Amino acid sequence: MRHMLAFLSVVLVASLAHAQKVPTIPFVPQVVEFKAESSSFSPLNTAHTPLAPTTHTPAKSDFVPTQADFEFAEKLFVAAEKMFTNNEQLFAPGTAEFTWLDSAFMPKASVFTTKLATFTPRISEFTVTLAEYAPILQDFAATMLAYSPFEMTADGKRLLEYWKIFRGTDFARRPTFRTSHLEHIETWANIYSATYQPIKRIPIPKGFRIIAEIHPPKNNAQFENMQREIGWALANGYTDALLTFGLGEDVTLFDRVIEFLKSQKVRVWFAYVGDRDRKQNLYGIHPSRYAEDLAYLAERCDGFFAGGWASTLPGVRLSADKMYNYKPDDKFVGFTLQTIRNANPDIFVLGAMQYFQGEKVKDAVYTSMPKNQSGFVVLNFGVVNINIAAAIKNYVAPHNDDYVAYIVGQHYFWNSWKKNTYTKQQNQALRTLLENKWLAKDRCIGTITTANDESENADPRAIGENGKLWNGKTTNNLCETTWHVK
Repeated sequence: MRHMLAFLSVVLVASLAHAQKVPTIPFVPQVVEFKAESSSFSPLNTAHTPLAPTTHTPAKSDFVPTQADFEFAEKLFVAAEKMFTNNEQLFAPGTAEFTWLDSAFMPKASVFTTKLATFTPRISEFTVTLAEYAPILQDFAATMLAYSPFEMTADGKRLLEYWKIFRGTDFARRPTFRTSHLEHIETWANIYSATYQPIKRIPIPKGFRIIAEIHPPKNNAQFENMQREIGWALANGYTDALLTFGLGEDVTLFDRVIEFLKSQKVRVWFAYVGDRDRKQNLYGIHPSRYAEDLAYLAERCDGFFAGGWASTLPGVRLSADKMYNYKPDDKFVGFTLQTIRNANPDIFVLGAMQYFQGEKVKDAVYTSMPKNQSGFVVLNFGVVNINIAAAIKNYVAPHNDDYVAYIVGQHYFWNSWKKNTYTKQQNQALRTLLENKWLAKDRCIGTITTANDESENADPRAIGENGKLWNGKTTNNLCETTWHVK
């Protein structure tokens, strides 16, 4: 018994320990009219019945920021720049340093409440972590029986064998890694036992702007809304679009979306987001279904986000939500890249670097960067009050690779937490200027701009209990956003 307790203590401790500038690429408003063409795709899933064809009236493409809007936006940038006290300062003092706990956007009492509710005292955090790993410890308490006269259960022996394969992985740290999920674990065992070769690097020409994101349209109304939003996006200088698919979603619903985007000369990217509701972890999908969905979209798309998106981003757990921002395992990423490159040898691949500045974690950088990636997405620097030069020098340049800047706007959650008083055109002028400022930097090859304020991809439980501190939650889904509406 003493040896068993010592073994469990070791397992518990180990678990817890875990220059030359290029010219700015200007945005020039343009009139865009478009009409969908007939489909040229043959869906792999023949059981899928496409939605009925739709007619579409082109959106008003003159809804773009005016010169006055850009002048207004530039004043905000100048005001932020004047607040910096030295060249190394990352964010303007007194502004939201990419943290939703900033008093500039919330009453102080609410800030205190949020901190108290989300970032618990150390003893409570220990309790949460212990509870998270309890199922694993409980299952592996039986492993000591392998070294004693007692007999292990058959399931215990199988789990022990899988533990040898998954040990040290994010997969094994999930609450689902237990005897009650042996069948699912078995489906991934071969994936994690395999060896994956590095992909071939395919560089991306500089100067693209991605608008994100498009979910599988649920009906004709959503598809038509997406068409109008793309009309607005094209008029505002965007060249590419990002599709995202989640656990259990039908990727063949993207058929006519991709067809329409290609007809408008829009380059198409895609990403896997795991469970949009975060009720299951990102490994909850069957690998065969995952591979089928990846291959289906890779055949039809031009680029893939291997660094993750939404709940699959590399990062740190901030709350008791066990599905929040873990880094996908290298084996998971290797399997993913092998699958998409087998389906499309020429597809671009982007990794990710996420900067985080929060109450419990200061100046942390989390990466998921496959070898020979086409570049990587720089996350959490796409706000007005950022010192772009300092961000590049201290966090981006050390990676010595091409990168894509992720753009949000004035600050995170600008349209949900505390709605700003700016017009749509003024807010878009801010985002366009941010895109231009980043694209003017060496090795920044493109931008990706969220269609809204990123509240959709944030976990409400990391901000306030049941999202009570939110002033509504916006969507980034172009099937539902209304930028084209004046």
